[in-house]
Order: sequence, then structure tokens, then C-alpha cells
Amino acid sequence: PMLYPSHFPAGFLGKERPGDSPLEIMELSLKRLQKRTTKRLRPWIQGFWYTPDQINAQLTGLDRAHTTCWSVWNPSGNYSTTLDALAGRLNQMFAEPRFYPSLGEIGRQDQRIIPGNSRVVNLTDYQKGYTIISVEESTKHKAYSTLIKVLGTMDEGIMDQILTVRRIPFTRLTGSYVKKLRIAELICRDLQIDPRILRPKPIYIDWRDKCQFTRTIPDEHLLNYQSAGEALFAGDRDIYATHPSADLVSN
Repeated sequence: PMLYPSHFPAGFLGKERPGDSPLEIMELSLKRLQKRTTKRLRPWIQGFWYTPDQINAQLTGLDRAHTTCWSVWNPSGNYSTTLDALAGRLNQMFAEPRFYPSLGEIGRQDQRIIPGNSRVVNLTDYQKGYTIISVEESTKHKAYSTLIKVLGTMDEGIMDQILTVRRIPFTRLTGSYVKKLRIAELICRDLQIDPRILRPKPIYIDWRDKCQFTRTIPDEHLLNYQSAGEALFAGDRDIYATHPSADLVSN
């Protein structure tokens, strides 16, 4: 059962604000449910809007109802307050939550290639420290026709590296969508382009150096990108057959 105390209406249990009584809500709700079933109950507790003390009050209510099995929910996926509550309750410290692999962890991989419908939209060589991305033509069948969608294929650890080197403020709780917006702004600034008219040409970034976005791609890395595209899209070889001096240097 979902027994979030703040969701109970005024007047429940004779209280004007039932959400201010998390212990009583949990204890009495579970005791009533236990009279109606012999099944083991695993209630949801409220991990949002509440302080650590209020989260702990819910758990105390469950203890009084002799229920030791529960789940907690926070709609934003931020369980730091719940961890604070448990740390105080159990008298122990927890490691900071990690939401995605760090740059050091993903840096041990080889490379990753993400194809769109007609071209490679992301080629990342983790060991050499570079990424090549590209939007696709804007049609209803293209999944990666916008810069934001293409940036959604980029590892968040790499996005953190770019923002850090470029001195763009963010915290560990900054959402990935906000990071993608900031990086899209950097790309448009570096390439001096309007994102509304961005053409499907490769964009290169060496994220182990200055983290500058450019159309100029080292030959070795360009050939790697071209080879990946030709292997995936044998019928569209002309897309990848262009030499950088003729096509990729200009915006």
C-alpha cells in the first residue's frame, strides 16, 4: 500500500493536517490493514517533502505495527534526505549516492558507437579521450535530429568533464537535461552556429584537453568515424567519404 501521510485528506483520523502526523498515519494504517489480511505487507513510505525526522517517524510507526519490510519513494530520484534519516536512525554514515559512472570508470572502456537511422550520431573513444557527434537530417523518422537528442547519447561523466574544464557551474544534483542545455550552448558558441540550422556534419571534442568543440577532426579520428559509418551504413558511403579539408573545417 502507498501510505504517504501528506496525501491523506483533512479530517482523516480527526486531524486537520494528517501529513503532520506521519507516525500515527503509518502505525494505524498498518494495524487496520493487518486486520483485513494475513499477507505480508510492504508499504511505501514518503521520501519527499519530509525532513529526516518525519521520515524516521514513519519508520517508527511501522515498528509499532511490527512491520519491518518497506520501500521508499522520491519522484526526483533524490534519496539524500532518506539517507540522512537512516544515518541518524542507525547511527552510521553512508557513502554519497552515485548516479552514474565517473569519467575514470568509463575511461577503461575501448570505444562506443551509437548509430542513428543513417549515420553515426556518437562515436566515443574512451581511452583516447575524444567524442565525435552528429545530428541527422530533420525528418519524422530521425531519432537524433536535434542537438539535445544527440547529447543524450553522451556519457554524463564526460559531460561533467566538459562543464568542469569550461568552468560552467553545476552540482552533483544538477539534472542531465540542464547539462545538455549548457553543452549545446557551448557547441553553438564554439562553432558560431544557430542550433535551428545545425547541419548533419561531425562535431569533434577532445575532452581530455581543452574541451573545445570543433569541425576540424584529426585524420586518424576522422577515419575511425568514417569506417564505423561505412560499416553500419554500407548503402550510404557517400555520407562518410568527405575529406576534412573539403567539408569539416567549415561550419
